[in-house]
Amino acid sequence: MRLTIAGPFFDASGYAQANRILANGLLRATVDVRILPMDGNRVPAGMSTEEEANWRSRMVSTPPADEPVVYSGLPEGYFQPGRGCPAVGLTMLESDRIPQAWVRICNRMDQVWVPSSFNASTFAESGVYAEKLRILPLGVDPELFSPSVPAYPLDTGGKFVFASVSEWVPRKGQDILLRAYLNTFTAADPVLLVLKTYDGHLADPGGGQVRRRVAALEKEVGPASGAPAVHLITEPLPASQLPGLYTLADCFVLPTRGEGWCLPALEAMACARPAILTAWSAPLDYLNPENSYPLPVEKLVPVLPCNHPTDGVYSGSRWAEPSLQALCQLLRHACDHRTETAAKGKRARADVLSRFTVGHTAALAKRYLDEASRRGSGEIINVPQKLNVSDDTPAK
Repeated sequence: MRLTIAGPFFDASGYAQANRILANGLLRATVDVRILPMDGNRVPAGMSTEEEANWRSRMVSTPPADEPVVYSGLPEGYFQPGRGCPAVGLTMLESDRIPQAWVRICNRMDQVWVPSSFNASTFAESGVYAEKLRILPLGVDPELFSPSVPAYPLDTGGKFVFASVSEWVPRKGQDILLRAYLNTFTAADPVLLVLKTYDGHLADPGGGQVRRRVAALEKEVGPASGAPAVHLITEPLPASQLPGLYTLADCFVLPTRGEGWCLPALEAMACARPAILTAWSAPLDYLNPENSYPLPVEKLVPVLPCNHPTDGVYSGSRWAEPSLQALCQLLRHACDHRTETAAKGKRARADVLSRFTVGHTAALAKRYLDEASRRGSGEIINVPQKLNVSDDTPAK
């Protein structure tokens, strides 16, 4: 089998990471993969020179007309329906509905792959034909993301380490994380928050704007007796060092407002680290009380514009507002119960190995491509019932 993956590939975006996962998995499954890069994020992925050269050797300028193409990214701007050979779209969205323009484009594709049952539901409820939809969880490499990986070189002084990895955007909830952390601990507590973040849409190569935001929150919220330790990583981190950031930590934390998948959480879990993660949207496919610390949601709230290029995509939709009080309690509990936290981490890795590796992703993708090539209707997914959450009632 031969195919082309078209979409972001060399930048630090979630779609580029998803495309590399899919490509790597299919290559290991003896599929001849070519790539058509369509990068938009200004921040590079942090590949080694050798890895980047290997991928560039697979580049094409135009997908062959007689082979399947997986178009990965936002449907508007990335999907190209109506080819002679199967045209598959890989996409996701982190709120409770998708734009009608997306619905029209998705319904013209041969298949639409989404990572989670959450998006299988939101896409279908928005009007995408259920028979078009396939759930393709994005797996991790369990050898690369492993508890045996040497820790990132940072002297933690024996403190309990929380790690968080994400772009600095309102959806990721860094404001909630820092408020909870600063409200829960003081300088006297043996804790450390390692926050790997960047602003992908502002010219901030040195991370100065992110550091000023953190400093402002420390001044506003920090306890009079002194703020607990925070270590910021704002510069691009080589991809080879990312697993060590997870093994440095005792627990991953991200009070996100919505996720299409959240690979960093799954990567941390593969490294035997549990996640304090919002119990809403895509993470519900792999997050549970046995392998992590699900963070309750207070309610769903309208997505407000934030001067971000994707503002229009979320217009009229909602996402979650995680509980600040519950996050404070979970941070303290994880720190005070290290044996339990470590046990959850071991269960987290076992769960990843059983369902969420690149091998699982590749096997499903090959099956879906076979279906698309046969032009059959394929397997119709079971779409969950509509999420019954109002703006004023607690989320279930």
